Amino acid sequence: MRKVNVAIAGHVDHGKSSLLKCITGEFPDSEGFELDRGITAVMKVIPAEWRGVEIRFIDTPGHSDFREEVGKALLLADGLVLVVAADEGVQARTEVIIEEAKELGLPVVLAVNKMDKEGADFERVVREVRERGLEPEAAVPTSAKTGEGIEELLDAIVEHIEPCGYGDPDDETEFLVVDVRRMKGVGAAALGVVRAGTLEPGMTLRVRDEEFRVKAVFSPERERVESAGPGDIVLAALDRAPETGYLLTESGGYRVDNPEDVRPCVRFVVDVDDTQRAVEVLRDLSRRNMGLEYEVRDDGTLVVSCLGDVHFDRVRSELEEAGVRVEVRSREFEGVKTVGRRARGRYGPVEVEVLPRATEGVRVFRRGKDRATTDEITTAHLVADELGLDGLVVNILSEGEAEPEALAEALAAAVEEAGIFELYPLENVLIEVGNVGKAASLVYKHEGHVIESDERSLKAVVPAPRLNDLVDELMRETSGRARVRLLSSSGVEGPILSIDPGEVNFGLAYIPRRGPCDVTSVKLMGPSEEDKVRELRKTLEMFLAGREEPSLVYVGNGPGHEVAVRAVRGVLEDAEVILVDERETTKEALYRLSSGKLENVESRDLRDHGVAALAIARRGQLGRRVRKRVDRDRIRRRVTTAFGGGSSRFGDYSRLPISDPEELKEGTMLQIKDPSRISTGLSRGDVVIFQGWREDGGMIASTLTGNRVIIKPKDGKSLRNPKRFFEVFRPVKPRDGSG
Repeated sequence: MRKVNVAIAGHVDHGKSSLLKCITGEFPDSEGFELDRGITAVMKVIPAEWRGVEIRFIDTPGHSDFREEVGKALLLADGLVLVVAADEGVQARTEVIIEEAKELGLPVVLAVNKMDKEGADFERVVREVRERGLEPEAAVPTSAKTGEGIEELLDAIVEHIEPCGYGDPDDETEFLVVDVRRMKGVGAAALGVVRAGTLEPGMTLRVRDEEFRVKAVFSPERERVESAGPGDIVLAALDRAPETGYLLTESGGYRVDNPEDVRPCVRFVVDVDDTQRAVEVLRDLSRRNMGLEYEVRDDGTLVVSCLGDVHFDRVRSELEEAGVRVEVRSREFEGVKTVGRRARGRYGPVEVEVLPRATEGVRVFRRGKDRATTDEITTAHLVADELGLDGLVVNILSEGEAEPEALAEALAAAVEEAGIFELYPLENVLIEVGNVGKAASLVYKHEGHVIESDERSLKAVVPAPRLNDLVDELMRETSGRARVRLLSSSGVEGPILSIDPGEVNFGLAYIPRRGPCDVTSVKLMGPSEEDKVRELRKTLEMFLAGREEPSLVYVGNGPGHEVAVRAVRGVLEDAEVILVDERETTKEALYRLSSGKLENVESRDLRDHGVAALAIARRGQLGRRVRKRVDRDRIRRRVTTAFGGGSSRFGDYSRLPISDPEELKEGTMLQIKDPSRISTGLSRGDVVIFQGWREDGGMIASTLTGNRVIIKPKDGKSLRNPKRFFEVFRPVKPRDGSG
């Protein structure tokens, strides 16, 4: 029998679950939280059969707080049923799902639901979907209330959606984990899809340096099966719980990105009456949810970061069901912690500069060199981690390799000069509404900024954490008649970069294909134009590091536009550069620099993006100061310990040139750098002799006096991971060479 996996997704309350009830006879929502709220919160696999084809529907939530579940479903799916209410049309969540389906290349069957409602307009919905660049394989008018179109919808699924992207049963086994659960009498169970090969009990799967033994295989309905092949969605009982997003393979897999933006954006500080039990519950939940993070502060309060208020309500419900009393102390936005501005720092011969990065990750560069050394990169990461920075750009200005301790001191000085800020990524939106004045007031209420407006619409930038609240309030105020469109670089071959050039201050904005914008600013201090070009070019290289290169660059016609264009040409040789006359941004005022005119571009969208991107660059990034003072002593101790200093016992040994734990040979001497991460009685500076690895990621070793010792990681993470290994151990030999 042919099998297909079909995700069913759409905006909240557009009738996804009701359609599934018409098809299967059962309402998919079953959790107490879902039934109380009347919304879907968890992705579910629901089997059905039609005309000899087994269809595994993957029901998804419509509320944006549970968007991670939609991303999981799309990773499982061969195709998508996009549900759009006939009386409301394309809404904010519909926009995002359309972009994801296009990016993943999924075939789409459009179900125009609620055709029984007053104001239903099938043709309008189809037109709106096509206007967003999606051509559905079929469009079917349906009504979950009357049963209209159900058979036609199933026919369209069977006809247009085929299993895709799978390997052969004889290939190496690949199993993509999209959820982690606990099964009574079984233990940890991973829900996922077999991408290739054959999944069966007894086999061992790996990701990086972690191993997982398959104890049993079950269908999603929890019926035991002997094996599963490509395309099968199953529950795999494992000897321990993996994390959501792992692609497990026989030789060693990797983490797969969720198509949705699942970075936590709202933070709750709470008091609980049982911290240990709360942490146990949150640990299990965080394995299932990439959009959930937590920490216990020194004063015992618990900090829970979620995708939104409704997401937190579900986490709170789970805690209370486990017997934990929860009291919310405060609620605040979760931004990206980075430096507040560009700044320099010096310690001895080492000089560095730091720049804000409003997306996660640390990037390190050297003047005159393509790459920094491993020790320099490690030091920058250690400093960023110690200061709690999510994003940071580091440029090492001094010549020669920087010693870790000196580099750490210089970085601490630069960060202290810049200050630490929590920045909110910006969303670029188009709002079409009858009462533009009311919509504008709501934008400002939610800390946004209106770029431009006319009698029927306005463009605005809104802090990403506030967008959901803005949309909810806007829909209430307009009885659902407003349209909110996320402006990204869709329709353009790649993301967009814009530069707002002043005499000295330059604003930069990066608009990706999908997701929030990133904004920064830079002050160019060079005395000549050549100096400014070099400075801006280096800044652009750092700003764009690790990102998809923009195919289109807008440069405002400001006093520094020649500097901006020359810098862009030196970094992005193939990008199209367009000069925007900022005095007439809404008119025919775009010029291609090479010819003086804009040719073969008629789309208003391009102009809109240029206007919006430049406005964002001028607006700058929104955020709040976290702290100014930097504890340099603590940073110095952290780096000194990491690189093997700070104890007289370290002076008796010198480092061995081992860069990977897999290179360890039996008899290698290892010195303990951070005993707090391992569950033994060893102290910092103690030396053990490596004997071999354990299957659980621990180590077998012996002391210098010959006593056997088992070294296990306290947090359960494998010591074979290079980053973790070198945080705990230092491969050494005695300085006299006798070892």
